[in-house]
Amino acid sequence: MDDPAFLFRWLISHRFQTRRKSPTLYLLVWIQRKIREGLRQRN
Repeated sequence: MDDPAFLFRWLISHRFQTRRKSPTLYLLVWIQRKIREGLRQRN
């Protein structure tokens, strides 16, 4: 449950159920991208 990717996938899937393109969704996607970049740089 500590996996950020899983957490974001869960959040985003629940966001999509509302069928709305909310700014929060784009923010979550952007944050996820930044986390992935950070993880890539750490390795």
